[in-house]
Amino acid sequence: RLRELLTNSLRRKIGALEQLPSIPAVYLELNQAMADPNVTNLKMARIIEKDPAMAAKTLQLVNSAAFGLLKQITSLHTAISYLGMDLIKNLSLAVHIFAALEGLGVRSYFSFDTEQQHALIMARVAKRLVTGRRQTQNAYTAALLHDIGKLLLAVCIPEKFVKAQLASKATGRPLHEIEAEMLGITHAEAGAYLLSLWGLPYPIVEAVAYHHNPAAALEKTFDIPTAVAVANALVEEPSGNIPPAIADHLQFLEVIHELPAWTAIANEELQRIPPRNGAVRKYSDSAALLPN
Repeated sequence: RLRELLTNSLRRKIGALEQLPSIPAVYLELNQAMADPNVTNLKMARIIEKDPAMAAKTLQLVNSAAFGLLKQITSLHTAISYLGMDLIKNLSLAVHIFAALEGLGVRSYFSFDTEQQHALIMARVAKRLVTGRRQTQNAYTAALLHDIGKLLLAVCIPEKFVKAQLASKATGRPLHEIEAEMLGITHAEAGAYLLSLWGLPYPIVEAVAYHHNPAAALEKTFDIPTAVAVANALVEEPSGNIPPAIADHLQFLEVIHELPAWTAIANEELQRIPPRNGAVRKYSDSAALLPN
């Protein structure tokens, strides 16, 4: 199903998106460095230093509310020790596209902090919902990159994407539904297509593609697509009131009884972030949309 989506239907939709960004050189260099089991944080820091945007965003993220550190981190070497090498590597993909928003007139509609904090919390939740080292790693990476399609759409069709964001906020309807109607493509589809072009592993691409509709992944047992979808739903709505489509899929997989425990995990991760004005911290699909 996904292979068909990536090769036929989505290729037609993506045809309207010109100048798809190539995979960033810093990602390839970090990936190559990490192939050495003895690679050091210092080596990784020296690679990141070559990319000023990546260096700045790395420090911005480690000093954000997501980590709640008591002291300001100014060293990339120290930042990597807090963030971890996998997070740093995948962060470079989002930074690469985010940088392309500069000068497009839509940059003010996005908060890098908000986007990355949401992704980071989701990743922490998703990896706790699966077992096995490979499954955990893939769930974590897929969650980190699940919304990269938003940035891609903002770069390729900025005016249309902003209209979709505003319509979602005004109506309260999920962004991916509005995108399908107004743009003919969702951020989940766009993100999956880009990650497939960049050669990321199939399980990650699949989870990104179906993070709003895991039933379409045709899973027979609970796997990464559903874990990422559940993590996304619970981070957006910590009460456990997940979308009916996801609840029905959990029922089909016979894991709906796990929902209270998963809800507790999501709330535990959300509590690690200082709330604003005493409010319960949660993230919505339009959380990154900022007022003019």
